[in-house]
Amino acid sequence: MKKSVKIISLVLCILIIVSSFSFAFASEDGGNQYVQIKNATVYPNVFIRGNGNKIWNADGTEAYTFTRMGAALSDSSNSKDNIKESVMNVLKPFLIQGALTNNWQPYYDALQKEVGELFDDAILDENGNAQYGTGISQDDKNENEYKMHTDLAGADGLYDVSNERYTYWYDWRLDPFEIVDGLHEYIENIKKATGKDKVNIISNCLGTEIALTYVSKYGTDGIKGMAFEAGTFNGCAFEGEMVSGKFKFDPAAIDRYLQCQENNSDIEALDEWRELIDASLDVLEDSGVFKSGKVSKSYIYHKLGEGVTSALALSTSFTFPSYWDSMSSRDYENAKNYVFGPQGSEKRQKYAGLIAKIDNYDVNVRQKVPELLKKIASSANIAIRVNYGYQTMPMCVSANELGDELVLVKDGSLGATTSQMETVLPDDYIQTRISEGKGKYISPDKQIDASTCLFPDETWFFKNLSHYDWPHDVTKLMATVIDADKQLTVDDFDVSQFVMYDEKTEKYTKMTEDNCDVCLWEKKNNNLNFFQKIKRFFESLNKFFKVLFKYLKEFNKK
Repeated sequence: MKKSVKIISLVLCILIIVSSFSFAFASEDGGNQYVQIKNATVYPNVFIRGNGNKIWNADGTEAYTFTRMGAALSDSSNSKDNIKESVMNVLKPFLIQGALTNNWQPYYDALQKEVGELFDDAILDENGNAQYGTGISQDDKNENEYKMHTDLAGADGLYDVSNERYTYWYDWRLDPFEIVDGLHEYIENIKKATGKDKVNIISNCLGTEIALTYVSKYGTDGIKGMAFEAGTFNGCAFEGEMVSGKFKFDPAAIDRYLQCQENNSDIEALDEWRELIDASLDVLEDSGVFKSGKVSKSYIYHKLGEGVTSALALSTSFTFPSYWDSMSSRDYENAKNYVFGPQGSEKRQKYAGLIAKIDNYDVNVRQKVPELLKKIASSANIAIRVNYGYQTMPMCVSANELGDELVLVKDGSLGATTSQMETVLPDDYIQTRISEGKGKYISPDKQIDASTCLFPDETWFFKNLSHYDWPHDVTKLMATVIDADKQLTVDDFDVSQFVMYDEKTEKYTKMTEDNCDVCLWEKKNNNLNFFQKIKRFFESLNKFFKVLFKYLKEFNKK
């Protein structure tokens, strides 16, 4: 009896201690025990960026940069003469063989030659290989060499997520299956230098393709966790649509894009023309002709457009396997036909080496994206971050889909169900999800249902965060997830699954019904009757002529 009392007493003591421990860590309202987002991790973080680092010539000058067009358009008479010569070289076959005899091939060839010469030291050859000794800088190579033999842990033994990073520099133009060999050596040496048996991998944009290729070729041994930020690993709609004829003229989309880009330095040159551009777009949109289909069709590419697409693609960045690998499976084959022609064509034969590389990626990575991600999740932590709230490229058919300028939400999230840019999910759809017990996956702005994602509990959505912005605080969330002792989910953080980002303060907060309606463009009221639409059209037309005459008057003064 005394023995039983002692055992019961001991059990009670343990329960009291455990209960006290629990109360000590309980939130005041008795809610969830949220994980603190940290700035450092136990395991080293290998960062795989997209196409940010510069490509250099063998002589130390920059190779890949579209600012070279600026040099070509400089004020020097020599440049002007070169421009005139190039224009004439393209214009002659366009007018003589093309317009007069309907033989457009000489025009396509001339266009590819003239544009290709401008970027000759940056584009790859027919086999997808670098030319003229181009590649990453010697400084980047030296940094890779130094970091893969150096323990960059702080005095506390932790690895800073924001500053010192094991960023792997690589020639992002090349075939990912070639790139990952160097990445594997980099990772293996970091493990030796740090004494760790595993590393974290944080990839973004095009780097997510490299990360998945790494898993395809080398597996997941030695990986603690993998984070994918704004990834193109499941397709970048703009890349594929741009070279497969999927263009659509949508004035509203163009207007949204310009409003989203008001702080973009690349757009500032248009400031003096902004009023006229806005007035023109208003007239086009309010006229309704584009919605009627009389002027624009979803696919407006005909024979002329197809040849131009091929010429421009192969004289610029579509000699890069990496750009082909950014396409979605729905666009890939169609894009190949547009750029290389049908099976047996002359270009198919000429670019056989390049095609073999991109087909290999298609078979071993693109078609296996869900399979590879599930493989990661079976042995390591995983985190996926998706951005939205920015207008995607406005001249493509996906312009009204939710995205971050380049990547669509449905692609980056691997299956989220979304509304379009200026709409919300239907009420009956939302009610059905709620009745199924999946209401928590509906975003407060009612534009996203995360329950249909491949990883509904490990995917975060950041509203009003551009594809081109990579804030450290957001990456810290991803790093905390993949470094944890167990797989953390959206429920483990007070920011929740849906997050509002403020570009001005560079801070993010939990999305709620009260703050979710912040938009980066001015929304129009489209719920107008026939007479209201007519009235708005004539108002837009009147404004357009006023602005036009104002510009003409100012132009005449000059």
